Amino acid sequence: MAKAKASKSAKAPKAVAERPLKVLLVEDEPLVNLMMCEILEDAGFEVCAVLNAAEAVGHLNNDEAFDVMFTDIHMPGMNGAELAKLAHELRPNMEIVYTSGGVLT
Repeated sequence: MAKAKASKSAKAPKAVAERPLKVLLVEDEPLVNLMMCEILEDAGFEVCAVLNAAEAVGHLNNDEAFDVMFTDIHMPGMNGAELAKLAHELRPNMEIVYTSGGVLT
């Protein structure tokens, strides 16, 4: 049986005709933040990457348009769940994706 190969030419979904989806990436670990930013950009997304919830809230309070927020759950200060709740209040139509590399015990 032949293996399917991932296409490098695959394009990210479009929010509006010919406009890439804009992602607000919130990840407090600098290397993970950089890696996720590169992965999302390589997939065709426009990315605004920040290192904490306070920075994210600053962007959400501006007139910047975001289609989705991709946030870590475990962060110092305001955690990802608290940030997502506030983000939903500020931008009720913005999609939110939670992620974590933490291990539950």
